[in-house]
Amino acid sequence: MTDKKASPKVDDILKGSKLLSKYSFGTTAAPKQNKKSDDPKLAAREKFLSSLNEQIEFHKTVLSGGTFLVKRYKPNLKKTVETEIRPWWQSVSGKFHVYMKFGPERLNEFPFVAENTEQVGEIFNDLKAEAEAGVFDDILSEISSAKSASRAGKGGRKPKLKVDPDTGEIIG
Repeated sequence: MTDKKASPKVDDILKGSKLLSKYSFGTTAAPKQNKKSDDPKLAAREKFLSSLNEQIEFHKTVLSGGTFLVKRYKPNLKKTVETEIRPWWQSVSGKFHVYMKFGPERLNEFPFVAENTEQVGEIFNDLKAEAEAGVFDDILSEISSAKSASRAGKGGRKPKLKVDPDTGEIIG
């Protein structure tokens, strides 16, 4: 079935099922659920928290000696592939520098310095609590809207320039 709406035929089949007929069926369709928020600040927060949760799981997996892979859609391949993600932390002189990232950009110029790998996890959990409380909403929203504005300028048709054939000057 290619249509995203539920088919009335499926409802009839479900109601006619001997196994499922013992359940009652609602009289109204389920409300449409929107995964993404319409509020730009909340949408940016959700995106950041999603990436942060990946880092938390990645960190736990690294501590246990495993390999952490995420599924990403690759438009050039037109399919979803499993890929590794880059850590938001790096080892420097026996300590760990932890950066906050939003997309490819580092949010903090100066890193958090963790004494050990367990403290990296603590930093991530504290960042998550602050993000859920909305502490970073303004900066995330600002970065997100700046990215949207820069993407809006790309890919569109460029206006054709009119050139005076005699002088070679641009007209208008």
